[in-house]
Amino acid sequence: MDIPNYGYDWPLPFVRGETVATTIGNVEAVQIAIQNHSEIRYDARAQFSYFQYTRDGIAHEVWFEDVRSIQKKVDLIKEFGLRGAGYWQIMRWWRANWVLMAEAFQIL
Repeated sequence: MDIPNYGYDWPLPFVRGETVATTIGNVEAVQIAIQNHSEIRYDARAQFSYFQYTRDGIAHEVWFEDVRSIQKKVDLIKEFGLRGAGYWQIMRWWRANWVLMAEAFQIL
């Protein structure tokens, strides 16, 4: 299973073929939410965390992985007996992710 190790910051309104998102790290997403006093919500259907904020008059919506969404992926790995996972963008350090994985798979 592939696991995205990043999030997207979308300027709004979204216009198909025109709107371009900025790729951000998981820690950076939380920092942006804190800086903008935004409540981080969790979409149970999509199994991703998200929040909205406005900067310089432009509305934004951010979707990113957090421990809740990673836990759902861990549950799927175990449920289907998968032999592992691969990460997209491994270079973005995110301690909570590695702690969760180490505990879930008894690594260390």
